[in-house]
Amino acid sequence: MEASTRILFVDDEPRVLEGLRDLLRRQRKIWDMHFAVGGAEAIKCLDAHSYDVIVSDAKMPQIDGVAVLKYAREHRPEAVRIVLSGEAGENLALRLSPHAHQSLAKPCRIGELELTLQRASSLRRLVADPALRATLGQIRELPALPRTYTRLVSILDDDRAGMLDVCHIVETDLALSAKLLQLVNSAFFGAGRPVKTLLQAIQLLGLELVKSLALSTGVFSGDGLGAERLAFFEELQTHSLDVAYVACGLSTIEERRTIFTTSLLHDIGLLIELQHLPELVKGRRDWPEAEDDLHASLGAYLLGLWGLPLDVIECVATHHQPLGPEASVTSRILRRAEESLDQARVDLGRGADNASLREHALKIARDGDVLPLQKTA
Repeated sequence: MEASTRILFVDDEPRVLEGLRDLLRRQRKIWDMHFAVGGAEAIKCLDAHSYDVIVSDAKMPQIDGVAVLKYAREHRPEAVRIVLSGEAGENLALRLSPHAHQSLAKPCRIGELELTLQRASSLRRLVADPALRATLGQIRELPALPRTYTRLVSILDDDRAGMLDVCHIVETDLALSAKLLQLVNSAFFGAGRPVKTLLQAIQLLGLELVKSLALSTGVFSGDGLGAERLAFFEELQTHSLDVAYVACGLSTIEERRTIFTTSLLHDIGLLIELQHLPELVKGRRDWPEAEDDLHASLGAYLLGLWGLPLDVIECVATHHQPLGPEASVTSRILRRAEESLDQARVDLGRGADNASLREHALKIARDGDVLPLQKTA
């Protein structure tokens, strides 16, 4: 039997915690719930016990939610860290984003809180190893390519540039794309619904916040990877964009931006391995075989930690698994795009330019009948 999920709730108001205890009473058989009054008591709990999920109020006297979650990141990195905040805005978001995986508005509907906790609990099925979960839990951002930084800062300094111009740069970098989607799907920006496209994310965040993020040196750390790993990073970026462009060519206009984002992020687990588990990619000269799905689980776990939409996470988690009749259209398009690119590389050889490779892969994908793109009745 799977161990119950151990959750620590933190708030400086005892009545709030009592209310949570009553409202979540029906979950007590599957969740092992603990309650700490204030930041000081929370830190004592963290010193004494491990937790799978930590839910903390943001504003508390003396030791606030930022401090509690920062302490948890350093001492209990395997835990999913969720902040409850009654404030919105970029200042608080940028302060909390290094330490909180997700944020919820306060007051929070109990159904929304339960769903968030259920999703956090289910992440353990993707990555069972506590040491791996601890590594993933400590990740604040992934390295973006240095050229992304240069291009983005340049265009953000141009008064004539619009959001679509910025989007065209952001969508060429899977690390920055994931970070923006994490931020926009938090409670700080009040989208009220899952945000899956980068253009929508940039519109909701605004160019000033995107610029603030671009000027954050921690995000743009790709230049510290070393020559060999940076070359692999470049290959990964190119591969992800190839898949995204072919997948868009197989989708409807309405689906295109969502499928582009999902396809761009599908191999983000390889970027995690590259930066945080380099022994797994050392000496690698090619993409993993189909049966190697560790990077798929790692990528899906991190995107789940960051609160990205569930259908994006499911596509990332299963993109190397056999597709059954229940597979989504996005999963089918993603699989067709990857398989077509593999065949195009065989047909054209490794020296083919990207434009020719994408064009040939798209022709293969459109002519193929091995994997129907739409679900059958």
